[in-house]
Amino acid sequence: LIEDTTELAALITLYLNKEGMEIRPVESGEEALATLENFQPDLVLLDLNLPGMGGFEFLQIFRKTSQVPVLIISARDSEKDIIQGLGDGADEYITKPFSPKVLVARVQAMLRRASSNGTDSVPQEQSVQFGPYTLYFDRYLLTCNGERIPLSSKEFAILAHLVKNPGIPLTAQAIYHD
Repeated sequence: LIEDTTELAALITLYLNKEGMEIRPVESGEEALATLENFQPDLVLLDLNLPGMGGFEFLQIFRKTSQVPVLIISARDSEKDIIQGLGDGADEYITKPFSPKVLVARVQAMLRRASSNGTDSVPQEQSVQFGPYTLYFDRYLLTCNGERIPLSSKEFAILAHLVKNPGIPLTAQAIYHD
């Protein structure tokens, strides 16, 4: 949880802890990047209005190395901000003020999607190489000649599904349902 308002961070932590989730709150993008060097979260909750490095900047840096789902929680409710957040790699966007119960439901839904995104039956190897591309299942990462290619969670899930079914023609409907 990257949130600089202490009271809101405490409230979010309280509600998510009640659901059995471990929360690691930090107050800035810089602190979050330092924490992420030694900790791999299942989900990132991100405020945009942060001291120092802003939320958009954090998201762009984070997406260079991780496909972990990101839920933006922000008072910035303009269409432009929402589009930028989702375009920069966030998976969901919720505006403040919000219902803590709705936030919990969205977090649970995102975690369900992330855990069933098609990588449950990953081949024994943790990566698959095809041409200049390498797909790392354990890190939710695609590279081309060693350079990271940004993918949303859904894009990664579709690509992983296709890679696990080589040579099998799949309809769009079959891909979306898996």
